[in-house]
Amino acid sequence: MTTLVIAGLWRLIVVGNRNRAANLKEINSHSAYGKGVITKIFYHKGHSLHVQYTIGNVTYEHIGGWDENLKNLGKGDSVSFRYSINKPELIITEMESGY
Repeated sequence: MTTLVIAGLWRLIVVGNRNRAANLKEINSHSAYGKGVITKIFYHKGHSLHVQYTIGNVTYEHIGGWDENLKNLGKGDSVSFRYSINKPELIITEMESGY
């Protein structure tokens, strides 16, 4: 049973890393810059972040993590990001490694 749980967790990590790498590749191939507003930020248990942004006439909400908060950004602050021109739902914020 323990082996099954460990195998399942390992698979989630591997698949998550592959998805992140594919998303970053897409963003890097055709990117543009934008600004969004932090709607939620959590400093504990994984450093998660919610960012609302508009591209064209469409509003998106990005839910992701953050690695560094050098500007001490919080809820309601503007945050810069890069996004994929082909898939504007894919963004990477200035607070994530790889920006």
